[in-house]
Amino acid sequence: MKEYLKQFTVLKKCYHFLMHTYNTFFITQRRISNQVFEYNKKRFFKYSGVFRNSKVKDLSYLTWLYHVIEKGLAMPNMRLGFGHDKIVELYYLINTDMKRYGISKSVTDAVSVLKEYKRVHENANYRLPSDIMEILEDISNTFADIKPMNQTEVTKEEYYSSINKDFKDFSMSRHSVRNFSGSVSLDDIKKAIDLAHYCPSACNRQPVRVHIVSDPKMKNECLKLQNGNRGFGYLADKLLIMTGDLSTVLGGQEFFDLGNQVGIFTMNLCYALHYYRIAHCVLNWYAMPSQDKQLRKLLNIPDEETIFSFIVCGDVPEKFKLVMSPRIPVEQIYTIH
Repeated sequence: MKEYLKQFTVLKKCYHFLMHTYNTFFITQRRISNQVFEYNKKRFFKYSGVFRNSKVKDLSYLTWLYHVIEKGLAMPNMRLGFGHDKIVELYYLINTDMKRYGISKSVTDAVSVLKEYKRVHENANYRLPSDIMEILEDISNTFADIKPMNQTEVTKEEYYSSINKDFKDFSMSRHSVRNFSGSVSLDDIKKAIDLAHYCPSACNRQPVRVHIVSDPKMKNECLKLQNGNRGFGYLADKLLIMTGDLSTVLGGQEFFDLGNQVGIFTMNLCYALHYYRIAHCVLNWYAMPSQDKQLRKLLNIPDEETIFSFIVCGDVPEKFKLVMSPRIPVEQIYTIH
């Protein structure tokens, strides 16, 4: 009996020690999580373009706005005369930003897009509203030396001509595609995911999950919840939904790391899809909680998975347009310390 009581006492002490260690760990991790979250929340409120005005914010908004027009010009069923209000706003921002910051690349790219808008409508013999014509004429006269940003028209064969070349040619040949025609093999998508999952992964935890939506009705229901696929999403054959498993996050200081892991995988998947001749376009998931919950319910996505982005996939027609999407000078990207 004494031996039994002695063993019981030891087990009880072990239990209390483990519970104390367990509670201490979670209290510590909660404190670390709160510190990381609060630190980044304060930085977001203080420095993000949402709440703070800056040159970078203004030029980023200008770039976003001209890219809306640029994408519209490359749509498979372009609606002539589209984007009236955005053309007016873009004209105002070109003049405002030029006075503030001079003729930046964002300004010249925006001008180039407006010149292309004018050229496309002239070639189609489409009569634009008088206020838009005045804007486009003024842009043409003021920036006579800037050429239109001609939309690149390629054949299917040309688009995939570099998939077996060196990495530089291969990577530069990949573009977001918004014109789909026909289906793509589910087996090829699986092969692309298999190739992509050899990308770097923090401590090899491999948190990324891919939900493949092949049912047309369900695909369209999912796309209704996303705000960036109007005019082309319905043409896609399949939809990939990129998520990350929160169960793989083991420390409070890793609060934001899941998005980094999914981002690395997503870019690798884009290359893999291109290699297997699957045209694609990555779409944001800037969703409100209500949309997120609807998508989870629709696909029965596990609670522990965080949704990060969509990728629409499909085959391409024999000839289609690509958006130029000009890049900023590389010197603006890197800093040597």
